[in-house]
Amino acid sequence: MQDQLFNILDKLLVTNKIRLNKEELKLQLLSHPSYPSLHALTGVLKHFGVPNLALQVPTDQDTLDQLPPTFIANVNGDKGMHLAFIEKKGSSINVYTDHKQIKTISNDAFFEVWDGIIVAVEKDETIREEKGSNASKIWQWAFIIIALGVGIALLNKALVFEGIHYFLSAIGLILGVLIVGHSLGLESSSTASICNLSEKTSCDAVLNSKGAKIGGLLTLSDASIIAFASYTLVYCFSLLGGISINGVIVALSFLAIPFVLYSIYYQGSVLKKWCPLCLGIASVLILQAVAALVTGNSTAFLSIGLEEIVLYALSIVIVVSLWFMIKPLLHKKVALDKLKIESNKFKRNFSIFNTLLKENDSITNDLELPKEIVLGNRDASLEVVLVTSPLCYYCKQAHTDIENILKQTSNDIKVIVRFNVNVEDTEGEGFQVTSRLIHAYNTEGELACIKMMHEVYESDVDLKQWLKKQQALDTDYSDVLSAQKEWCTQNNINFTPALYIQGNQFPREYDRNDLPLFIEDLIEQQQSQEIDSPMMTS
Repeated sequence: MQDQLFNILDKLLVTNKIRLNKEELKLQLLSHPSYPSLHALTGVLKHFGVPNLALQVPTDQDTLDQLPPTFIANVNGDKGMHLAFIEKKGSSINVYTDHKQIKTISNDAFFEVWDGIIVAVEKDETIREEKGSNASKIWQWAFIIIALGVGIALLNKALVFEGIHYFLSAIGLILGVLIVGHSLGLESSSTASICNLSEKTSCDAVLNSKGAKIGGLLTLSDASIIAFASYTLVYCFSLLGGISINGVIVALSFLAIPFVLYSIYYQGSVLKKWCPLCLGIASVLILQAVAALVTGNSTAFLSIGLEEIVLYALSIVIVVSLWFMIKPLLHKKVALDKLKIESNKFKRNFSIFNTLLKENDSITNDLELPKEIVLGNRDASLEVVLVTSPLCYYCKQAHTDIENILKQTSNDIKVIVRFNVNVEDTEGEGFQVTSRLIHAYNTEGELACIKMMHEVYESDVDLKQWLKKQQALDTDYSDVLSAQKEWCTQNNINFTPALYIQGNQFPREYDRNDLPLFIEDLIEQQQSQEIDSPMMTS
C-alpha cells in the first residue's frame, strides 16, 4: 500500500507527541529519492529536525527492555521484510503494518520475525510544530451542523419518514465522498482497510469495472454523490419553502431497489468481488425504501405534486452542475500532487545536484581570513561559505537556513560567514552592524554571535534602533572587513547572498533553501572522500 510507510511514521510521531504538518510530511516522504526505504524515513525526520536513531541491535529481551515504548522495526511478514510500527505492551508486542492494522504477538514471537533494525524518535521541545490547514475541518463541522439542524427540524415537525430518510441520505453522501476519494487515490488508511478486508473484497475491482458505469457516462461515484446530495439539498428547500416532497422521495426510494439488486448480483456473480463501500450505499438505499414502508408512506408516490417535482428537479440541476464543476478540479489536484511529488523527487536527486554544483564557478579559499566568523566544526570535511550583508533583504532567509542546518549537523559542517559591505562608509549601518557581529564572535564566542545574527537578520528588524542599543566598540574591524571585501572582489562576488559549497557556487537551478535537502549526502560524500584519499596515496 502506497501510504503504509507514511501511516506508520505518522503513528510514531503522534505517539511521541510530535505534531508536524501532515501534508508537508507526506510530500517530503513520498518525494524522497530513496522512498520507500529506511533511509527515506530517517532523511525526512532529519529534514524536520526530529531527533532520531536508526540502529541494528540484538534481538533479545534485555535489548527490548531498553528500547522506547514505541518504535519502527524491520520485521518479516507475509510479503517478506517490511517496516512496521511497534508498541511494547509488557510481555506482548502490538505490530502495526499500517495505521490501524494491528497484530498482537508475544515477545518471543517478535524476536523470530525481527532482524534488529529499528528507528526511534524522541520529543524535542525546539521542534517547530505545525498544524495542517483547518479549512477541511471547518467544512466537516459545517456539514455536520447543517445536517443535524435540518434533521432535527424535520423531526420537530413530526415528519418521521422525512427525518429518517434525510439522515440516511447524509450517511449515503458520506459514503459517496469516500468512494470518490478512493477512486481518486485520496483515500485514508481506514478506507483502504475497509476496501481490502479479505481476498473477496476489492473496491478497485468493482469501481473500475464496466458495470460501475451508468449509461456509459456516470460512474458509481458520480451517481452516489448526485443522488444523496440532491436528497439533502431538496430537504433544505422543502423546509425553507414549506413544501412537502414526500411523494417524490418515496418514488425515488422504490425506483432505486432494482439498481441495488443489480449491483449486488453483478458483484457477487459476475465480478465475484465485493466493494464494502458500494454495499454500504446499497444498504442505505434499501433502508430508505424500508422506512417508507414501516412509516406508512408507501403510497405517497401516487399523489406527487408539480411543486415537489420542480423542487427536486431544481436540486438535481444544482447538484449536477456543481459536481461536474468540482470533479475536474479534484482530478487536477490529484494530478498536481503527483507532479509535485515527482518534481520534488527529481529535484532531490543528489547526483543531479552534485553534477550541477561541480560545473559551477569556483572560488579560492585556501586560507582563513583573520578574525572571520566560523560556525560549526572547524575541522569538518564539509565547508560552506556564505557571503552576506545585513542590508540585504534576501540574506535573511539564507541565515535562517544556515541556522537550521547548524542545529541538525553542527558537528559535521563548517560554515564560514563573510561580509560584503561598503568599507569606505565606516559610519554606515552595514559596516557598524558587521563590526559588532565580528566583535561578538571574537570576544564572546559562537553562540553569542549566532544569537546576535539572529537579531540582525530578523525580517522586521530596524537596524538603526538595534545599533542604538549596542555598546560602542573599542576595537576597529576595518582591516577585517576590508580583507573580506577584497576577497569578494578577487572572486567576482558582487551580489549577496552568495553561497559556496566546497568552493563551488550553489547551483542557480535550485533555491538556496533547498540546501538542507542535500546536506546529509554532501557530508557522507566528503567523509567517504577523506577515507578514500589515504588509501589512494598509500
